[in-house]
Amino acid sequence: MRNNRLRIGARNDGVPHHADIAVNGRFSVLCLWTLIALPMGLVIAADLQLIPDAVEPGERFVVRVVPAANRDVAEVRASVLGNPVKFYPRAHTWKGLAAINAGAQVKDTPVYVKVFYKDGTSFQDIVTVGIRPKRFPTQNIRMSSSKTGLMDPGLLRQEREQLYSHLANSQPEPLWNGAFIAPCTGRNVSSFGRRRYVNGAWWGQHSGADIACATGTPAKADNAGIIVLAETLQMRGNTIVIDHGFNVFSLYNHLSSIHVEIGDSVQKEEVVGKAGATGFVTGPHLHWEIRIGTIPVNPWTWTQGELVL
Repeated sequence: MRNNRLRIGARNDGVPHHADIAVNGRFSVLCLWTLIALPMGLVIAADLQLIPDAVEPGERFVVRVVPAANRDVAEVRASVLGNPVKFYPRAHTWKGLAAINAGAQVKDTPVYVKVFYKDGTSFQDIVTVGIRPKRFPTQNIRMSSSKTGLMDPGLLRQEREQLYSHLANSQPEPLWNGAFIAPCTGRNVSSFGRRRYVNGAWWGQHSGADIACATGTPAKADNAGIIVLAETLQMRGNTIVIDHGFNVFSLYNHLSSIHVEIGDSVQKEEVVGKAGATGFVTGPHLHWEIRIGTIPVNPWTWTQGELVL
């Protein structure tokens, strides 16, 4: 296990003293004696773990922090590829969900972690997540002239900022139960991460999955959560965002109608709207995303089994 290790650090943060200690197998006795031999004033600062410790672009992993015994934590912060990781306390551990961008380079990538204790001290370290290779296919899209006005950079920036404002806060506890489900029945016509060109110009990687279905097809909640956005956006059309807690959100775009309001609690398989062709589209379908904070991840991964934190 690449990142399963104890950290030994000083109470005084200004002393850059720490060591890695193996905690299983034949090194367990060495670990015990090393702890006994520590000079006065040194403590186990934190146990850091990534689960799993290697992922493909567009996938998720858990950052697990077990603070030193008998020390109260005020806050845990982390970042990967410049994106912050939100942490939530669970029993004596702090856990955060992290995501790797679909366009991330294949290499070992640092995860920067800092633990702030209530006594005013702090501990920081770096662990590494491996990024495995994944090839995303290319897709060329022809968009009619009646829709190209929606490609205006200023409009895109404004809509992105509006969307991100609804992804800034999440319920601290996971609201989902079991594996997620596909929100409607249909054919997956454009998979997550596809490298897209619109009218010959680079557009970006696809942030979700497009499920082909007729206008009016019921769109169901992929899991339980709370509605945090239910309105019409210019690019995304009629849009719903579900907060599933723990910084996990689902997004439904291009709906023909919306059947929920902000603040509604929804259960898995509950109808929240109907598929359509509103916004920047070439035809009727449901665009479905799952995001960790603002970072889109492959939604189909979430249907393969429950994420247990």
